[in-house]
Amino acid sequence: EIWQRVNPPYGTILDPDIIESNFDTFEPEKFAHEHLGWFAITEEEKIDTPIDADAWLAGIADCPDFWMKQGFGVYFDPTNGVVALSICVTQEDGSAHVEFYAQKPLSEGLTWLVDWLYARVGKCVGIAIDGRSGAIDLAERLLAKGVDSKVVNVMGTGDASAAVTMFCNAVADGDITHLDDKTLNSSAIESPKRPIGKTGAYGFGGDNAAIVTSCSNAYWIARTSKYNPNRKMRLL
Repeated sequence: EIWQRVNPPYGTILDPDIIESNFDTFEPEKFAHEHLGWFAITEEEKIDTPIDADAWLAGIADCPDFWMKQGFGVYFDPTNGVVALSICVTQEDGSAHVEFYAQKPLSEGLTWLVDWLYARVGKCVGIAIDGRSGAIDLAERLLAKGVDSKVVNVMGTGDASAAVTMFCNAVADGDITHLDDKTLNSSAIESPKRPIGKTGAYGFGGDNAAIVTSCSNAYWIARTSKYNPNRKMRLL
């Protein structure tokens, strides 16, 4: 029955006896290629994804009730016309929890993003913004509203690559948790490596990379920022 479904000429132009004979004499891979339309995936054709699916899914957990630091990550993806926003909180032991908040078309503008970040900036250690298409514009809008320049971080190429490397290492080491968010899971597990420059650096690529990239940006700023939103200035 399967042979007939995948071979429309079966029983007319294609003699069933020939298929049966080939089944008995061909190697399984050759038979599947010749009569079932199956092709083996070569090593060169395999998609190189920097995050292991099992390691990622092992990190599913609820958000902790208490945390030490909170950072926000933004990624502009001009190729796919979207901007994504994520959050990361870290614990004293270095572990972290990330959550994807929103992804919207660039055609909807930045007002929603500016308002959301401005309303919460007083409790975060930093906002990491990556993506040449809108990073500068977003940073300038936040600064114009009075956000401390120490909080607004426009990431360079080196920062973006370091963020992805740190994030992937933390996932592999079991140091990152996240909600069972199917949208985030898909982005994290399925996004392939995207080479950056000629030094071996890489980012996340593909059509759905903005989400996981915003998470890695949030993780990077939460882990590396020295800014303390609770620090008070003392008058001399």
